[in-house]
Amino acid sequence: MDLITLARNNPEAFEKKAVDQIVSIAADGKLIDGSECSLQFREFLKYQSAETIVRYSKFCLSHIDDHHACILQDLVNEFGRRLDFNVVPGKYRGSQGPDGYDGIWAAGKKQLLIVSKTTDDYKVNIDRLMASFEREGSDKSGVSFYGLIIAGKQDTWDIESHIKGGRFFTDVRVIGVSALFKLLAPYEATDNKKLSKKIRDFLFPKDYIRLDQLVADIFDPVLTAEEPSEGAVVEPVKS
Repeated sequence: MDLITLARNNPEAFEKKAVDQIVSIAADGKLIDGSECSLQFREFLKYQSAETIVRYSKFCLSHIDDHHACILQDLVNEFGRRLDFNVVPGKYRGSQGPDGYDGIWAAGKKQLLIVSKTTDDYKVNIDRLMASFEREGSDKSGVSFYGLIIAGKQDTWDIESHIKGGRFFTDVRVIGVSALFKLLAPYEATDNKKLSKKIRDFLFPKDYIRLDQLVADIFDPVLTAEEPSEGAVVEPVKS
């Protein structure tokens, strides 16, 4: 029985398993670009709750190596998918060139280049990456590219300094994995499409010299998850 069939028919079988154990039973257990293991694991994640995705990500951050970085990449892209971005996964082991991203999240003609960074070894030249997509965007009328670095560690001074000193300072932002996944819980609790759009917009860089929009982003009532009424039926996890 393959991983997806198990996830559909016996989800409780995975409750006590670590995420790397789950990857190991997907096909040949090797996360390689285009592999059956990769396809099965990404499909498996669609059946998991937000709490489970968060638990998996915490496990990966406590086991920093190449394998767990690849797993975290899929977890991060699953977050984007649940927020209704059109997600195109990047290569598991990219380079410092144009393929050095972990995913592209598209919302219409605005696209986020995602880079998941779990260690202090900063391998991606964000200026070179953004410049390559800037040239591509100029060939696509109205398409704009922005960068979002998702950091596994709290100390991101080096990353921030790299961005501040670069040409694309206004187009790139950094967010921690924990903070990113906090945005998912209220959306899954309400399945509110307006909230989904609000969160997507929030992830794109903004100029907050004038604070009106920042106030709206923080205090807009749509960001407040409504408490379920007594006797309300709990919906299954979205797929």
